[in-house]
Amino acid sequence: MTDIKICEICRKSVPQKDIDQGLAVERNGKWICAQCAAIGRKHKDPFHQDVLASLEKINEEVRSVYRIVSFKEANVWTVLGAVLQIFVVFGVAVSFSQISKLGIALWWMGLAVVLQVMALTFFTIGK
Repeated sequence: MTDIKICEICRKSVPQKDIDQGLAVERNGKWICAQCAAIGRKHKDPFHQDVLASLEKINEEVRSVYRIVSFKEANVWTVLGAVLQIFVVFGVAVSFSQISKLGIALWWMGLAVVLQVMALTFFTIGK
């Protein structure tokens, strides 16, 4: 039983007669049909001559970038710290909006400082 070969560029089936006649091309275990190979032969640009190899290089680069970038899972402490961080920004904004009333502005600024210390504590616990 012969297995079906699929063109890596156009995703169509590669006929056995094209393989026997040498019109279809195999590169790195992947097949390119006669039509796509003919298009590649017409162009002198290296990208068009070897589209599959170029795409594989791009894919390898994307995979290496993906391996380098690691995502850290969030836990309850970091989420609480992030929420408190929002309240800190709100407290500072209210403090500056109430700058004409010094007592209220200082109270909001003090609250923002306390919340900031709590947020930093939560971030530290979360690590």
